[in-house]
Amino acid sequence: MCLNAAAASAMRHRLLVLMGVGVACDPVVVELTQRDFDRIPGENLRVRRAEFIALWILAERLDPRDRYAIGVRKTCRWIACARVPNPLEGGTELAPAPISGSSGPLAHEEAIQAEAQKADHFLALEARGLNGPPGYVEAIASTLEWVWRGSGRPPLDIHAADTG
Repeated sequence: MCLNAAAASAMRHRLLVLMGVGVACDPVVVELTQRDFDRIPGENLRVRRAEFIALWILAERLDPRDRYAIGVRKTCRWIACARVPNPLEGGTELAPAPISGSSGPLAHEEAIQAEAQKADHFLALEARGLNGPPGYVEAIASTLEWVWRGSGRPPLDIHAADTG
């Protein structure tokens, strides 16, 4: 894919945002309930709902500084159309998209496909030496590959985890 100068500049800006403090840690704590699981749009999943829920539970329990876990956690929240605490303004807000940061409408087919393509593009940039935070983009791409495209393996070992 060949980008014009404006598109390349915008892509570099998004990569720098990914590299910034925003993914250094995930201070948002989400206590999952059955209500959260009931709200997951079935059309957003290409895997069994129970497996997606197991992944989300596991991701929420992992270290808030682990960038791979942050990528999985943020992707699960967005795919599930979850509401997350807004630490700056109080209350809750829709979980933003993990790559674009868009907190616009709920995650839906076109938005998920676009986010997956952006994740693939950022992985390609990393392969060419333009590194973002280690593990973050890989986690997002792996999660979307499994959850949305229905291929590959879960990005975390949900079968060995005790998600009790």
